[in-house]
Amino acid sequence: LLFGLTIGSLALGIGACTAVFTLLDAVILRPIHVSNPERLVQLSSLDARNRAGYIGFTARDLIDQADIFAGTCAFLTPQVTATIERDIRPMAALALSRRCFDVLGVRAAAGRLLDAADDAPGAPNVAVLSYGLWQQEFSGAPDVIGRMVSIEGEPFTVVGVAEPGFDGLQVGFPARLIIPLGPQAFMPATLRRLALSANLFARLPEHLSLDQVNVRLQSMWPQILKESVPPEFQPAQRDAYLASRLAITAAATGLDSSLRSRFRIPLLALMAIA
Repeated sequence: LLFGLTIGSLALGIGACTAVFTLLDAVILRPIHVSNPERLVQLSSLDARNRAGYIGFTARDLIDQADIFAGTCAFLTPQVTATIERDIRPMAALALSRRCFDVLGVRAAAGRLLDAADDAPGAPNVAVLSYGLWQQEFSGAPDVIGRMVSIEGEPFTVVGVAEPGFDGLQVGFPARLIIPLGPQAFMPATLRRLALSANLFARLPEHLSLDQVNVRLQSMWPQILKESVPPEFQPAQRDAYLASRLAITAAATGLDSSLRSRFRIPLLALMAIA
């Protein structure tokens, strides 16, 4: 009996430890499914209260022109209402700019991925499916290319499927639909063109470290701010914008949606106990 209790307790302990580590890995440790994730960084603006914010599109363009990074990827992670095979449901989406897939090093499992032409104003609405959505909703059918899905009431043509494992860039919210950022077709028409900023990831060039890039870009940041002040800003807004600081941080594990900051200490404590 004592032997059985010992074995049972051990099994429970191992099971608990495994469960905690699995959650810790998913929320804290696991890198996103991109090529060489350790070379990805996130750029954020910091206000006077040290709160992180988006990088404006104009500032992003100026960063691109500085030719410091191997490439940049602006993105948003909207929750959308999608209609797929006549079934209407809320769904996590990923809106990507220009050459994001090239910067991330993600490949297509079927069809093609988004490119710069898809991100241009007036471009036709196109979408890429996650591999999981393709399998679950379309049974992996090759003829999914060219089919239509609806996002916020707008028709989108499916042009491709992302490779297995790529679930987006935000921790805890796997993206099922991937769409262009520029046309903002996932937003109500009255709000389009008002959202002129986004999350910004960049890929470090092979010959530069994060610290080296940080030094170079920080020296350019005041001028980037001066050249990118939104014209509609009032004097107080302009002053606050020009006072913002730049933060460049490692992004191998993706965008933190507050899950990591909220659960890091509790999970590490549970791991220690288990």
